Amino acid sequence: MSEESRADKSKAAPEKPVEGAVEEPVEARPRRDRKHGRARRFVVRPLIWMFAILLSVLAALWLFLESPLARKRARVLVSARLTEAFGRPVRVDQVDFGWFPPDVELRGVVIPGPTPASPPFAVLPRVRVLGAWRGLSDGKVNLQQIEIERPRIELYLGPNGETNLPEIADTGGGSSAVDVLIGRILITDGTFVLDERTLPLALEAKAIHGRLQGNGPLRAESPLVATLTAQDIVTTLPAAKPYGLTAGIRALLSPSGIAIEKIRLAAPEIRADVSGDVTWKGIEWNVALDVAARGEAALFNRLGYLADPIVGPFTFDGRLLADRKKNPAYKPTKNSKLARSDDVKDPEIPRSFLSFSWSGDLAAKTIRFLDRDFTEIAVGLEGDPRRVDAAV
Repeated sequence: MSEESRADKSKAAPEKPVEGAVEEPVEARPRRDRKHGRARRFVVRPLIWMFAILLSVLAALWLFLESPLARKRARVLVSARLTEAFGRPVRVDQVDFGWFPPDVELRGVVIPGPTPASPPFAVLPRVRVLGAWRGLSDGKVNLQQIEIERPRIELYLGPNGETNLPEIADTGGGSSAVDVLIGRILITDGTFVLDERTLPLALEAKAIHGRLQGNGPLRAESPLVATLTAQDIVTTLPAAKPYGLTAGIRALLSPSGIAIEKIRLAAPEIRADVSGDVTWKGIEWNVALDVAARGEAALFNRLGYLADPIVGPFTFDGRLLADRKKNPAYKPTKNSKLARSDDVKDPEIPRSFLSFSWSGDLAAKTIRFLDRDFTEIAVGLEGDPRRVDAAV
C-alpha cells in the first residue's frame, strides 16, 4: 500500500476515546452558558439602572438650581440673614450663583437707615464672591476674589450725638477654628459720606489670610483670637494718590468688646502700630486707641499732598478717643429722621450722645523743605470731626 493511501485512511479514521475519560454531554454546555448569562444580567442590570437613576436625580437637581425659583429662594434666604444681622429690613434685588467655580453675586443690596424717612445706611449695587472648592476638606474657606462695585455708605453724626449706625446682632459663639483665605478684595468707584462730606472709597487688597480661633462658648474669660494679614493693600486717601502698604492685625474678641493687641501698617515711607480697646454695652460703646508712627516726610510727596520735595524722618505718637453714651433724658415720642422704626423719638432729645476726639505729638529733628532746613520741630495736635488745633 502506498504512503498516500495510508495517510488518507489515518485522516478518515475516528479518534479512539481515552480510557477513564468521561465525555461531557453536548446538551450540558449551552445550559452552563445560560446560567453565566443570567448571573451577569443580575449584577450588571441593577448597576446600570442605579447609574441612570443617579444621573436623573443630578440632572433634576441641576435644572432646579438653575431655575428662577431657586434664585428666588436664595434671594429670600440671603435677605433674611442680612436682616437678622443688621436689625433692619435689608433688601436684595437679585441673587445669582454658579458652581464651577463656586460663585455668588448679589445685586441691589440696600441696608436702610433707622426709619423709612432716613437715607439708606449702605447701598451696594453689585457684590460678587468667587470661591474655590479646594481647602474645604481642611476646614478652610478659600475665596478667590470679593468684588464690590460702586458702594455708597452714609454715616451721619447728629448735632446731639445721634447716628444712623445699625446695631449689629449678637450671633453668639462656640468652640471653633476658622481659616479664611482671600486672593483679592476689590472695591471700586465707591463713595463714603460723613456728615454730608463726600469722600472717595476705593480699595484693593491681595493675599489676605484671616483666622478665628476659640475654645468653648464666647465668654469674657475665653475670648476668640482673631488674626488677619494682607500682603498688598492699595487704598486712596481724600485728595491723594493711591498708596500701597501691608497690614497685620491681632485681636481678642469677647461679648463686651475687642482688645486690639496690635495693628501694624507698613510701607516704604511709614510704619505705624495701633493698639487699644473697643468696648460696648447695649447702645453704648467706647473706643480708645494708641498710635505710634515712624516715617519719612517724603510720604507727603508720595501721596500727592506736596509738589516740592520734602526730606527728613518724623515721629508721631497719638491717641484716638470715641464713645457713645445713652441719654438718661431720652423719652420716645414721634417723628425723628434718625430714630429706629420701633422706637421713635423727638429730635431735641437724642437717644444717645456721640463724641470723637484725637490728639498727638509730631516731632522731627531736621526737615528739609524749599531748600531750607527746619530743626527741632515739635507740634502738639488736637482735633475732632469739626476742628484741628496745633501748638508749635
